[in-house]
Amino acid sequence: MTHKPALIICFVSLALSSEVAPFDIVTGRGEGIGRAVILSRSSASELLAVPAGGLGARQGLVEIGFNRAFEMSELDNLYVAGAYCFGSVTTAIGFSQFGHSDLYTEQTAKLSLAIRRDSLTAAVTLAGLLVSLGGGYERLDATTLGCGLSYRTRRIIVAVTGENLTAPRLQENSREINPLFSGYAELIGPGPYSLTGRVTLEREEKPQFAVGQKIDLSTKAAFFWGIATAPLKYGGGLEVDLEGRSLTYVVSYHPTLGLSQTVALSLVFGSTRM
Repeated sequence: MTHKPALIICFVSLALSSEVAPFDIVTGRGEGIGRAVILSRSSASELLAVPAGGLGARQGLVEIGFNRAFEMSELDNLYVAGAYCFGSVTTAIGFSQFGHSDLYTEQTAKLSLAIRRDSLTAAVTLAGLLVSLGGGYERLDATTLGCGLSYRTRRIIVAVTGENLTAPRLQENSREINPLFSGYAELIGPGPYSLTGRVTLEREEKPQFAVGQKIDLSTKAAFFWGIATAPLKYGGGLEVDLEGRSLTYVVSYHPTLGLSQTVALSLVFGSTRM
């Protein structure tokens, strides 16, 4: 039987690798499109990560989701996110818990405030991370700031984000959590599809690239797929619209670690979406 300290080391290594980045909150569709973002119609969790705009005034989104990485219950991740647009200002908030309390957990909270001026949206984010090792060990915590910028045209949407800008530490003598800089783009096709992409840069790490595609099967359903590098992962998913609610199911595959699955339920309320 695997000893508890060995499990803790395993979980910490996974959590602090590029596979599960600190201060990240899972997005419902992210694992299916290489952690890129569908900027043209972002979910609440995606608006928390990237200030893409797209909400109408007095419109809101609520999303709850569950991710099981590599078919291991010890790596379960539960999250909830919400977003609301007050005219030209959009705020988003989210919370997630990764792991199990008797072994290793990460609790992440994130707040975003974005301001839209015509086609341009700018945002600042505040994120907090609480790490518990179990077995009576002292808890570790850190907070950090981020920012983002996006620009929308009829067919092309681009965005850039900076995360962990303060290079926080979980404790005084621990290693700094490196800043992350990402670029996102979406090309909306003339037909029922769009192409998405992502590039992420981090000091002392290989650049990450991702490409994905969203295909509208009807006005009520869409299919999407994606490929990401560093680490190499393949993914795909299906989203079904249920009259103001949407159900998303995503599967991703790591050649060494195996399958991961995500299920998310979203609710739209308020005025008509932009």
